[in-house]
Amino acid sequence: MLRHCVHILGVYLLLLTLSIACRPCNNVQLYYDFATISWQSQQDSVGSNNSDSCLLTLYLEQSSFIGQLSSPHSSFFINTAYAYSCAPDGSRGLYNKITAIHIRSDQDFNASYLAGADLSNLIEFAYWDTFNSNRSDGYVFEPLSNASLYKINQQQANMNYPFYFLIKEKPDLSSELQFTIELEREDGTIHQATSSTIIWK
Repeated sequence: MLRHCVHILGVYLLLLTLSIACRPCNNVQLYYDFATISWQSQQDSVGSNNSDSCLLTLYLEQSSFIGQLSSPHSSFFINTAYAYSCAPDGSRGLYNKITAIHIRSDQDFNASYLAGADLSNLIEFAYWDTFNSNRSDGYVFEPLSNASLYKINQQQANMNYPFYFLIKEKPDLSSELQFTIELEREDGTIHQATSSTIIWK
């Protein structure tokens, strides 16, 4: 009987300890969000450094964390699931997901990509990922595709690091172009920004 009571007391103390340890996680903000974007070219003149590629930078601006993990009255077992790690703010990624990315030029790029055409096939996307990067700056470059959406939507680090878009080749129908990026989101919101004029020499 005494052994049984000691066992019950031990279980109770364990549950109590886990509950107390978990409480600091109650105010974790699960998601991040942004209000506006900015879109900038890294150079206004291309070709002078023996490269025809052009790098543009996307910033998600007015960013903030949103969405509490749980309230003090939430289920003990829900809290306990996070007790061991207390996930960092924004760990579940972007709250209002991006569903599409479009990049277009205001002038004809080449015979296959006229003004207003989506240039995704000509672009590489770069995101910050020190675990998988072989670059000193921690970025990974890959072809722009639907897979790129996951990187923007899921990575909590996005609040601190911009994204890069590399136009890999030189336009052959126009030498002066502006590029517009358009982000579509789950709730129908569209963010749009246009670069300054970029000149290929």
